[in-house]
Amino acid sequence: MSDPYLEARLEELEGQRARLCEELAEVGDFRRGSVSENYRGCGKSDCVCARPDHPGYGPRYLWTRSVPGRGTRGR
Repeated sequence: MSDPYLEARLEELEGQRARLCEELAEVGDFRRGSVSENYRGCGKSDCVCARPDHPGYGPRYLWTRSVPGRGTRGR
């Protein structure tokens, strides 16, 4: 004979799992790693980006992740 409490708990957990799967499906494509926003100067001494108050050119986004056996890689 089965326990009604355990059956109810199992139904509750299965419902929670289904809701979480639906939420995860809404997230879309994602990848491991981190994304950073970078600003850089061009290196020319007479350019506007060489001024101390200028943030530099950008933003440029860099995605970095760990690659087994190869270290950290960025793109």
